Amino acid sequence: MILRKFLTLLFVLIASLVSAEEMSMDQWKAYQAFQKDADIVRLQHLKYYGELLLEFKEKTGNYPFMDEATVPLYVHVASPEQEMFAKMRPPYKHKMKSFKEFVQVVEMKLGRQIDEHYDPQYRPDYKPNFYIYMANRGTYFFAIHQHQEYSFAKKVSKHYNKIEISNHPNSGNMANDPKMLFASKEFLTAMSQPILKLGFFKEREKKFIHATKQ
Repeated sequence: MILRKFLTLLFVLIASLVSAEEMSMDQWKAYQAFQKDADIVRLQHLKYYGELLLEFKEKTGNYPFMDEATVPLYVHVASPEQEMFAKMRPPYKHKMKSFKEFVQVVEMKLGRQIDEHYDPQYRPDYKPNFYIYMANRGTYFFAIHQHQEYSFAKKVSKHYNKIEISNHPNSGNMANDPKMLFASKEFLTAMSQPILKLGFFKEREKKFIHATKQ
């Protein structure tokens, strides 16, 4: 059963990649335009979650689930449409928490409701279409996945660039300090680019703004 689920997911991921490679020129241009807008949205979401984690730390003295993270603990920030693409797990010992549990803990500790922001891409192509929070022995990472390349991103493969923030960034993990990143000219410039189809992305974002409560 586990193998069947893994093979099904792998097939879907490969099918998504093949469909991207086989686009016509017009389809490819539309796809590129979508990814350019989506990358801006993803950067805005990274700043939102980064500042939320900083607020949580200031309020509680720690980060979400850190007291349970004796081994790597993961939260996949995935909407209902994205959950089927977030089923694969790392091969080493780890823990998982749902994004619903993450939202509940953050809201309880901050004493207010928070908005939920998800990658605007429903299906994966070259990269994952969900965000990842990881906590482990006092260190957290929060990652998004971009189509475009940036100096503050780690290039994983073609059209797959990973941007991570962490409370313990270094040259080995290639993560960014959130305060420094969010204040940098390059990040602010990239995040502030005009979104051509703003209404489309606002509507998509509104649809899932409190998805864990539905």
